[in-house]
Amino acid sequence: MQDERKNKNHWILGGGVSGLVLQFYNPEFTIITPEIGGMYSNSYIVWLHSTVETQQLLRDLGYENVDKLHKKSYMGYYHDGWIHEKLSPELNLLLIQKKMSNWDQPVDTTFIPKSHEMSTRSANQVNYMDVLNVEPAEIVKKLEERKGTVIRGLVTKITDSELTYKNGDIETTIQYDKIISTIAAPFFWKAYGQERTFRQEPITNVITNVKPDVFDDRFEMVYYTDQLFTRISHLQGKYGIEFTGIITKEQFEVLYPKCPIEKIIVIPHGRIFQEENNPPNPNITFAGRFGCWKFGITLEMVIQQAIEYKQIKQYYANK
Repeated sequence: MQDERKNKNHWILGGGVSGLVLQFYNPEFTIITPEIGGMYSNSYIVWLHSTVETQQLLRDLGYENVDKLHKKSYMGYYHDGWIHEKLSPELNLLLIQKKMSNWDQPVDTTFIPKSHEMSTRSANQVNYMDVLNVEPAEIVKKLEERKGTVIRGLVTKITDSELTYKNGDIETTIQYDKIISTIAAPFFWKAYGQERTFRQEPITNVITNVKPDVFDDRFEMVYYTDQLFTRISHLQGKYGIEFTGIITKEQFEVLYPKCPIEKIIVIPHGRIFQEENNPPNPNITFAGRFGCWKFGITLEMVIQQAIEYKQIKQYYANK
């Protein structure tokens, strides 16, 4: 084992969009990750919400005329054989319960979510999201171009003063002053030696270039209560059909022979059931949805956290 105990530093665990944003605003941190980009590298299944924070990120990344990138992304809700444009409280609850239930199991109508928020607004009773007309993969690419130091490796052990990561057959141990962890909570606690079980379900997105029969191109996203899938997204000329749980290529082809598969994307921690999750010591910060294990955390919240972290650091540096 290679030992670099003299190398004290600040580390970000995870190289997804959360880790990249945090390092962009706090470049003294080094990222440790087996891969860069994460879910945001795929434009077919992710929207970039238009907020003060995301607009600021685009400006900081060099985008011009950010205000002109704003658009409305309209949403529909398929129930009882047709697409509703208005979301009632009862339908909203059923959609959330459907989303949190495995695709090949009955909907768990006993599940009561802690939040019914779906990040939507309404215009003339039609729901929409405020989004920025930018491919998320392009954001990841620009963040990659501006990234600081990145070490390729998988974190395998964390103590109150050291962390160990593995790259191939080589393990390296380093000391840390600060850690920001964006890796999924179950992986963090396993590395910390206090393995915990967090309730979760994976998501499978099947990408096709053929419009499913139950989709309407007036919308960019439709949620479903009485189909096996939970939603269909229409982005970049492709249709992303989302299932809670794992659906195989063979299963999908039998069920939907008219929709040829271009790609299958599995997100292991796609659905999380929120639990209490606090860092084990003051030198460790959790960030991002999966790091904090809170389903309501969005990219704009990560941007705000990254900027606030930078501002607090500057405040104490100037005292």
